[in-house]
Amino acid sequence: MDVVLAIARLAVVLVAAVAAVYASMVLFQFMTPGIDEWKEVAAGNVAAGLVMAGVAVAVAIVLQPIITFPLQRLDLGASVIAVALLLEVVRVCLGVIVAVLVVVFAAWLYGLLTRRIEERLQLEQGNVAVGLIQAAIIVSTAILVSAPAGMLVSALLQTVFGSS
Repeated sequence: MDVVLAIARLAVVLVAAVAAVYASMVLFQFMTPGIDEWKEVAAGNVAAGLVMAGVAVAVAIVLQPIITFPLQRLDLGASVIAVALLLEVVRVCLGVIVAVLVVVFAAWLYGLLTRRIEERLQLEQGNVAVGLIQAAIIVSTAILVSAPAGMLVSALLQTVFGSS
C-alpha cells in the first residue's frame, strides 16, 4: 500500500506542481499590468526572463514545505489513497494561493520602496540589473516565508482532518 500511495502522490504532485508554477506565472503577469512578460521573454528580454524565472523558483520554494508535510500526521480514515490524493490537490492549491500572494506582495513592496525606478519601464527596456534584483527579492522573500507558509497549510489541514 505504501508504494501505491507514494506513486499516486508523486503523480499528483508532479501534475499539480507544473500547473501551479504555470498558473502562478500567469497570475503574476495578470497582477503586473502594463508589461507583457511572456511577450518580452519571447523577444529575448533577459530582464523579464529573470523576473519570470524568479517567480517560478519562488513558487517552488513556498510549495516545498507544503508538499513535504507528512500525511501520517493526519487521520485519513479507511480510504487512504483517495484522501491522500485529495490532500495533495488541496495543499498544492493552498500553497499556490500563498505563493502567488508572496510573489505579488514582494514585487509590489519592492516597487513601493524604489519609487525612483520605474521597474516596468526598465524591464521593458531590458535592464538586466532591475530584473535580477526583482527576481532576487521575489526568491529571497519566498525563502523567508516558506516555513511559515508550510506551517499555515499544515495547521489548516490538521484542523480539517485532525491529528493522528
